[in-house]
This record gives sequence, C-alpha cells and structure tokens, in this order.
Amino acid sequence: EIFENLEQENAEQEREAKREEVKKREAQTQESAARTSEDEKHRLKAERAEIDQKIAELANRKEPIKAGKSRYLEQINDLKLSLQPIIAKIKEIKAKKERVEQEERQTQDSIERQVVEKKRWHIEDERKKLEDEEWKIQENIENIKKSAKECDAELEALIKEEKNLKNRRNEILKREEEIKIEEKRDRLEEELAAILKEEEPLKLTLTEFSDKLLAVGKPLSMLLIREREVEEKVTNLEKNEEESQNTAEQREIETSRRHAEQERRIIEEKKWTLEKQRTEIESQKKEIDIRYQELLKKENDIRERIKNFSSSFGADEVKEETLESQPLTESDFREEITEPQSEEQTVNERITEETEELARREALTKTQEETKRRIIEASEKARFDAK
Repeated sequence: EIFENLEQENAEQEREAKREEVKKREAQTQESAARTSEDEKHRLKAERAEIDQKIAELANRKEPIKAGKSRYLEQINDLKLSLQPIIAKIKEIKAKKERVEQEERQTQDSIERQVVEKKRWHIEDERKKLEDEEWKIQENIENIKKSAKECDAELEALIKEEKNLKNRRNEILKREEEIKIEEKRDRLEEELAAILKEEEPLKLTLTEFSDKLLAVGKPLSMLLIREREVEEKVTNLEKNEEESQNTAEQREIETSRRHAEQERRIIEEKKWTLEKQRTEIESQKKEIDIRYQELLKKENDIRERIKNFSSSFGADEVKEETLESQPLTESDFREEITEPQSEEQTVNERITEETEELARREALTKTQEETKRRIIEASEKARFDAK
C-alpha cells in the first residue's frame, strides 16, 4: 500500500510538472504572438504613413500638370477663335474667285481677259496668304494638342499610381482593423478563461453543498418518519387512557405516554438541529449560486461577443468547448428549497415532501457524479492532447 501511494504521488508530481510545462509553453506562445502582432502593427503604421506621404506628393505633382493642360486648352480655344475670321475671309475669296472666273469665261477680248486674269491672280495670292496663315494656326493647334495629350498621359500614370497606393492603403486599414478585432477577441478569451477558472471551484463547492444537503436530508427524512410513528403512538395512548377505567392500567398507559413524549422531544431536538443545518447549508449554497450565476451570465455574454466578432470577421464559427470549459446550468446544482411548514400542514404531507425532496436530491447527486466524471475525463483528455 505504501509503495502504491508513493507511485501515485510520483505520478501526480509528474502530471503536475507536465501541466506546468504546458502552461509555460502556452505563455511563451502567447508572448511571441503578442510581439509578432505589435511588430506587424508598427510595420503597417509605418507603411501607411509612407503611402500617405506618397499620395500627398502625387497630388502636388498633379497640380502643375493640370494647370499646364488648362493653359493648353485655353491656347487651343484662343487659336480656334483666331481662325474664324480667316476662314470667313477665305470663304469670301472663294466666292469672289468664282465670280471672277465667271467673268473670265464671258470675256471675249484678249486684253480685257488679261485684266480679269490678273485680277484672279491677285485673289489667288490673297487666298494663298490666308491659307498659309490658317495652316500655321492649325499646326500650332496640333502641337498644343500633343502637349495636352502628354499631360493626359502623365496624369493617367500618376492617377494609376495613386490608385495602387490607395488600394494598398485600404488593405493596410483593413488589416489594422482585423488586428484590432483579433486583440479585442483575445482579451475576451482571456476574460473568458479567467471566468472559467473562477467558476471551477464554485462548481465543486456547489456539488459539495448538494452532497451535504443529501447527507442531512436522509436522517431528517428518517426522523420525520419516526416522529409520525411516535405521534401516532401518543395519540393512541391518550385514547386508551381515556377509555381505561382501571387506575393501574391508566398509570401504566400514562407512563408509556410520557416515554413516548420524551422520545418525541428528543426526535424534535434532533430534527431542529438537522433543519438548522439544512437552512445554513442552503443559505451558503444560495450565496455561492448567486455568484456562480453572475459568472455564467458574464461567460455567456463573452461567448456571444466572441461569436459576433468571428461572424463579422468572416471567420469560422467558434468551436464547441470541451466539457471541462462548458458551463453547467443552474439546474445542475439548484435544488428546490422547502418552504417553512405551516402549523396546519399534516405530518403525512411533510413526510411526502421530504421523501420526494430526498429522491430528487439522490437523482441530482447521480447526475452531478456523472457530470464530474465527464469533466474529469475531458480534463485528462485535454491534458493528454496538450502533452
């Protein structure tokens, strides 16, 4: 037996050492993840600042190009306006030439025809001069258009670069928001772990109180049964005492009644003691249960917030927790508290209630034992997986 105890102690020490090692590794992993997250945040912030600076520089570079293009467009408009009177004059000269050519065809005299032909020469020279001026202006317009197109090409390149920078900036902002959500979710999971840790001893305490209530309920139920038997005995003795006509027999019955009443007093004193114990246990259990229900509410709220974070983040739904971390509901520990008994309540009703309550507590104890067994199995499995 001593050897087995030593083996158990060694095994427990080994398990405890392994648990500490797992905790240490988890802490190191969390610390490393935190450092990585901080490094990524600083890197993203620096890159975003650099992108903002480049976007501002691009905006400054675009302004003179836009101004240059505006000047080119104004020059083109001015040149087009200067072309209008030239085009109008060329149109007039074309009409004048047609009239002169008509006159030339109708003239028969050679000398007069020479005069008309020279007149046509003069018109053609004037037209040539206007057309040369028109061509020069049109050539200037085409050159300015090329310059404006070069501005468009430069602007297009800058806009494309700006668009790429803004897309990258949006990606950084999205990732920064994701990191914020991850950090909030991590903090919630830390709060959840702390709550689960605080819940564990409360669950065990509630189970102990349930066991104590069961331990008190069994003898209390037996006392109530015995109390009913003694009360019936006293009632029968009093009835026999009234019916008896023999003095010696009456005294014998009275002596038996006194013994029965004394026994009833002893039973009642024991009953009061057990009822007081039960009331104290229920009061203590109620205080623990209030705190446990507060933790359960916080736990459920945090789980819901984590679930919402996961949904909004586009992640998979939160996986089901193991039995070790699953909260037990109020019905796992809460027993129905018996109301104070009124004077009119009969003994049979009291016994029936105590018997039913005893049965409920026995059933609850079995359920709790099964739950404890499942928790222990889940804990061992979790430790084995962590190992």
